[in-house]
Amino acid sequence: KRLNKETLERQAQLLQKGLQMKMKRSLSDRLHLPFTLKKVLVDEWEVITQCGMVHNLPAKVTVRNALDKYLESKLEVLRKEEKSVNYDAVANDKRESEHNLKELKRLEREWVEMTDCVALVFDQALPVHLLFCQERGQYDSFRKLIRAQIKNATVT
Repeated sequence: KRLNKETLERQAQLLQKGLQMKMKRSLSDRLHLPFTLKKVLVDEWEVITQCGMVHNLPAKVTVRNALDKYLESKLEVLRKEEKSVNYDAVANDKRESEHNLKELKRLEREWVEMTDCVALVFDQALPVHLLFCQERGQYDSFRKLIRAQIKNATVT
């Protein structure tokens, strides 16, 4: 960005007062990502935009697969707690154990709902915000293929 004479004079006045102009930071300066993730994103950008290559669809590991594994790990912890509560129910107050079981079931429903919502947000954001323009044609073709398969499966 070029600085004109007025801007330079304004900066000089502010500097005399011990102030400085707030510069607009680029998105990469405002968005803090781990270095390894930035490297992956830059490498992907180069492969897709510079080399004209796209990934094979469907991916070996989908977002839904990753979310399901994450959910299963969370539910496993809850199931262990549930077994512990059931064991305690035999030895302790039954009312408290029932309350604890209801709380665990509520947490389980929340985890399922959260992963479903993340998957929904991803599905909605993917074609609009997450794909490079070079990938959109492939994505549209893949979606049409999936829809045709679903249609054929429901007809037969």
